[in-house]
Amino acid sequence: MEAAVKSSLKDASKIAFWDDDGRIYYSNFQTNAEELRGLARVLGDRESAIKQGMVAGGVRYEVHRHHPPAVYGRTMDGALESSEGAAVYKVEPGLCGRPCYGFISYKFFLSGGWDQDHPPGGQHYPPKTYANIMRN
Repeated sequence: MEAAVKSSLKDASKIAFWDDDGRIYYSNFQTNAEELRGLARVLGDRESAIKQGMVAGGVRYEVHRHHPPAVYGRTMDGALESSEGAAVYKVEPGLCGRPCYGFISYKFFLSGGWDQDHPPGGQHYPPKTYANIMRN
């Protein structure tokens, strides 16, 4: 899985994949089962997700798009240029035929405009990227 993650999610800052039981298949940052359960919960009720936000690695991301099986957020603690976007996805079936989740965060790109390799906001990594990683 690590090779697939590194080749598919090159621009991601934080990455985690886990299942409903809290089993972590891959993570490149310090997290725990409670934090991951909270990330999975944002895929439920929209109003609750917006109120609670997402927390990963101790960093809060404000939810701004709620479209299960994907939810998107962004840090809001400074200038846009230094903010970090985030996404949580659910893939069914995932690894071992069970539901799995993926989380990524990524820095805002300021290279004079968006391009094919760095599209805007929530479209940074399409759902099929997560699905391919979590089904293999």
